[in-house]
Formats: sequence, structure tokens, C-alpha cells
Amino acid sequence: MTFASSLEINGRTVGGDAPSYIVAEIGQNHNGDPNQCTALIKQAVNSGCDAVKFQVRNCHLEYPASVLDAPHPDQSAAFGATYGEHREFLDFGPGDVRHFAQRIQYNEWPIHWFATPCYIGAVEPLMKLGAPCFKIASKDLTNLDLIEEVARTEKPIILSTGMDGLDEIENALNVVATYHRRVIVLQCTSAYPCANEDVHLAAMYEIRDTFEVMTGFSDHTSGITLGPVAVAMGAVMIEKHITLNRLSKGTDHMAALEPHGLDLFVRNIRATEAALGHYHKERLAVTDDCRRKLRGNNVE
Repeated sequence: MTFASSLEINGRTVGGDAPSYIVAEIGQNHNGDPNQCTALIKQAVNSGCDAVKFQVRNCHLEYPASVLDAPHPDQSAAFGATYGEHREFLDFGPGDVRHFAQRIQYNEWPIHWFATPCYIGAVEPLMKLGAPCFKIASKDLTNLDLIEEVARTEKPIILSTGMDGLDEIENALNVVATYHRRVIVLQCTSAYPCANEDVHLAAMYEIRDTFEVMTGFSDHTSGITLGPVAVAMGAVMIEKHITLNRLSKGTDHMAALEPHGLDLFVRNIRATEAALGHYHKERLAVTDDCRRKLRGNNVE
């Protein structure tokens, strides 16, 4: 099974020799507040991210009543007494995506948007909004019906793998390959925040070698170190949750970056790409002055 070595998102090449594609994951860190969501988009723009990503959710289509009616396990982080009330408060629908996509366009902000559809009925509305690609969340890597619905659109797909191993990745890729080969598989671990010892960046190599597919990294750690490391290891896409305040109420803020942290994260990724250079070891013109000074006439 061989997949594309590069693809395009709104005309931006991802993979090949292109710079890594940096995605600011808004997720549910908007906290149900449109003004906060707008501020998060502006944060991503100001930091130089390539895209913001939304999650399109509908708890009544995703969970059984027994889950929705149960008390939320962490009331300090909850926006309702039950899990259903909490999720309803945070659910972000296609209409919300339309609003913020139009806001991005109106303000001419130089950033892409795309979304994770968490139920089949979200796919068609996102297509009508001009979604350039789709993300499959780790929780849905085994939801092959949803993956097939997304693959039918023939848009590029990003697969997160935070809860599964190679067998589940293979099953998902087999479904996608029926329709196209433009896929990126993200190594990640579904813990928020994720400890460094649970990240396993080297798994990108096994995924890449096993399936001949582009790989990236969805970073759930609380720091800024591992995105640049993943880029040095060949990640073509880096995803990171963002927040205005890591102490905010909610469940994903502690695994996210505040504005200054996001600035450093993007800067360090771009510095890493610049430092990687090329494969061939050669004498560089920038060393000429040192060679003349330290080797005298022996400069050949």
C-alpha cells in the first residue's frame, strides 16, 4: 500500500520539500464563546500558523442516552451537571464553522480552516462550506462508516491515531485507499496533557515504513519542545491545541499553548526547518573568512 508523498490544502503543498504545515487546534477551547473563538483564530494568525481546526460535534448523534445522562466526572471542568449538558454547551455545529470561515474571509486573515466531523451528517455541510480537507479524530479511527463518508469526498484526509495501533490504522487506510491516496497519519497519544514518556515519536517511523504514507504529530504535551523534534524526524504536519489561558475551565486547556507559547512553538519549528538544511556535507562559502584566518594560505 503506497500513498501520496505530498498533497495540497488550499494551494499550499504539504509534504515533499515543503515546510511543515502547522495546525492550531481550537477544538472545544472556545468554551462556547464566539468572542473567545475569534480571539483564538487571531492568536493562530499572529503566531504564523497555517490553519485553524474546528471540531464539529453533536452529542446526541455521538453518544447513547446512558452516557449523556450520567454526571460529568469532573465538575470543576464541566459546563453542566451531566455529561450531555456539558457537551451540548461545547458542541460546535456546521453553522458555527460557517460563521468563523466567513469571518476569516472577511478579515482577509492569511490562514486556512478545516474541521473534524464527528458524525456522518456533518460531512456534507462542511463540503458545502468549501472544506479543503478533513480530519478524523482518534476516537473515530475505528468508525469506518464515517471514514468512508469522508473518503467519498475525495478531499485529503488527516488520521489521528491516539487510541490505536497498526491494525486499526491499516483498516482505516484501506477504506480511504478505495477512493484516493492523499492521507497524512498523525502520531499522537490521547491523554490531555500527555507525559513525554507516553509520546513515542519514533512510532512515526513505523507508520511511515509500514504503510508508505506521510506522517505528522498531534502534540498533546503541555510544552513547546516536541513539535520541532517531530519536524526534524520528518513530520509534514504538526497539530497543537491553543488556548487563551491554560487555567481556563474545561478539559483541553492544560494541553494547549497560550499566545506566547504558540509564538515560540511556531518560531522554533521554522528555525528547525532552516537548520536541517540538506543531506550533502560540503564546504560552505560562509566559512571562507574563517578558513583564510585559521589556515592562512592553505585555503584550497
